[in-house]
Amino acid sequence: MKSLFKKIITGFLSVALVIFCALPLVGCDGYCQHKLEELERVPATCLQTGLRTAYKCVKCGKMFHYSDATGLVEATEREVLPVSGHQVGEVYSGKVEGGGTADSLTDFEVYSKCAVCEQDFKVNTDNLIAFAPSDYSGGTHFDLEDGRVATRYTFPAGTTSGTVRIIEPLRDSKTNANANVEVPFAAKVNRYLIMFVHNESNIDVNIKYGAERNGERCNTEVHVPANGYASFTVTINFSAGDPRSWHELYMMQDIDTPVTLSLCGYFYASNKLQSIIIEKYGKTEFAIGEKLDVENIVIVADYGENVKRTLKPEEYKVNLEDKELTEEDTEVVITYKNKSVKYPITVKRFFRKVTLVGATFADGSSTKEVEQGKQLPSGITMNRGKTLDYWIDMYGEKYTDYTVGDSDITLKAVYTDAGTVDKVNLALRKPVTSNEKGFNPSGFGIGNITDGVKSGYNAWGSDAHSSASNFVWVEIDLEGVNAVNEVVLYPRAADGVYFPIDYFIEVSSDGENYTKVFEMTGDKLSPQNDNRPRYCFFNGINTRYIRVTATTLTNGGGGQYYCDYGEIEVYYA
Repeated sequence: MKSLFKKIITGFLSVALVIFCALPLVGCDGYCQHKLEELERVPATCLQTGLRTAYKCVKCGKMFHYSDATGLVEATEREVLPVSGHQVGEVYSGKVEGGGTADSLTDFEVYSKCAVCEQDFKVNTDNLIAFAPSDYSGGTHFDLEDGRVATRYTFPAGTTSGTVRIIEPLRDSKTNANANVEVPFAAKVNRYLIMFVHNESNIDVNIKYGAERNGERCNTEVHVPANGYASFTVTINFSAGDPRSWHELYMMQDIDTPVTLSLCGYFYASNKLQSIIIEKYGKTEFAIGEKLDVENIVIVADYGENVKRTLKPEEYKVNLEDKELTEEDTEVVITYKNKSVKYPITVKRFFRKVTLVGATFADGSSTKEVEQGKQLPSGITMNRGKTLDYWIDMYGEKYTDYTVGDSDITLKAVYTDAGTVDKVNLALRKPVTSNEKGFNPSGFGIGNITDGVKSGYNAWGSDAHSSASNFVWVEIDLEGVNAVNEVVLYPRAADGVYFPIDYFIEVSSDGENYTKVFEMTGDKLSPQNDNRPRYCFFNGINTRYIRVTATTLTNGGGGQYYCDYGEIEVYYA
């Protein structure tokens, strides 16, 4: 019995083994995975179509396409890729569209010779970064019609062949400071400068434009006709990585008359725009009705390969610009071309206390604090029996009703016949001191603060500071004790630049003991360089010394922070 059972089992296993060994001969379905080989993608060009990547089973011959969304999908044939656009090559030129004659530097556009078909085609502007050379030796700069900047150089009469002017296109063309565009001269990666030049003289000239880094040079010569235009390309291919280089402009002939040349152009970035980045933005917390401080936003376009460019404000859009903010506004969206970046903000009502002065209230007090947005107290008796005309805030804005809105700090009562009350500037031509020497004592002397002149650049300016947070004070000696209840601060009249954001006022009768009578946190006009005066009201107090201390400075759009005052007036009115 055992022997028979053993024979049956052995026979069954033999049959099973034969069937198992034969299965690979009948196909792939139902028992194993396909064995796939890749059919490589054939890129499309400007001359012919291409083929999408596909996979073919070496056992059953079936074809498949693959995507993350669908996985393997059986296909009857390979997908054809349509003819692509032109491929940029290594030959670039500036041309006038339509083959006409240039009448301006802005008439030129950048073309490349296609690496496949060798046909000239216009380069996508996403790959171009505009720049202008900046002169270390006295060149001038001017804005072109399209908002770009060009540089103008003059070679004087008597210049001989080979005369060179050292220039640097990687510096800011107006301030001569470090520029925001850096060309990464990486090894084995060519960079192209496509330049346009206007010869403003009456003679033909031959010039050479070149670049140098550690002794390595790349240059090209160009002929520019009298009162004409030309374009040329410099291929920069230094052997080692370096984001900066010197550039040189040569006059290649002797000249007996001055020759003026204007230049501008583009740097070609091989990558398209990758993203935009917020390098700096202003505050993120705002009061209802306030506007964005867009001047403090710095946006950088990233083209990859370490190619970045700081954008001009007019180049990108800010969704909340010029809008009075509400509590529904929760983020700022900045858009440049097809890229966007955002940052969150908070907008809320600040119910800080507002001080009312210049009237007598029901409880006999001469000052009263109320919350913004609340009804003014009843039982107000006007001083000196006069009739109230309006309330005025520190920015000179008038309020004729009895509701305090989003005003700031202090409202003062103004009477119908207030003009009949003598109002004398107690600070006029009084001595002024400061804890700082000032950045230009001769041109912006501290005496300008009380000289009575409130026009142009007649002002005082503090020392330069690298950050906004500083204590800068100025002090006026009234040369005698006087009753005071108002200090008027004037920005410099010409442009309103460098007026502080946060500041406070202290008074003293002896120059040793000081009492704070006024404080401003977040002057809403300062970021806008608004040159309107600031009226700082407080309850009347006897004093001799008036000290104004700035604690948060502004940079006026530049790189350093200052505190400027055009004039300071002191009153009891």
